[in-house]
Amino acid sequence: MAIRLHIKELREEKGLSQMELGLELEISHASIQQYEAGIHEPSFENLLKIADYFNVSTDFLLGRTPIRNPLHSDDEKLAFQLRHLRNAKVKHALTEILSEVYEYDNQKKGSV
Repeated sequence: MAIRLHIKELREEKGLSQMELGLELEISHASIQQYEAGIHEPSFENLLKIADYFNVSTDFLLGRTPIRNPLHSDDEKLAFQLRHLRNAKVKHALTEILSEVYEYDNQKKGSV
């Protein structure tokens, strides 16, 4: 028996149909329907896609915690989002920019 995930709740909060969510995530709407009904469980890859899309932890998605996203600081949230960017060029460019910002910030703190 498959576990029941929080996908339906999250999908409805965004006002999406199963078809729309499937298109967004490149997962068939039949799979979304089966995940929501508890008939099948998503692959690890699809579980991560769903969690990233809704900005929730996989533990929340799996019903292991009521906390949607345990990341607390803005730095942690930014690092999480950066890690999950798909476009390698954008990811590299943003990493370079952020490195310069942090370096500047640390220099500024040191001179105060």
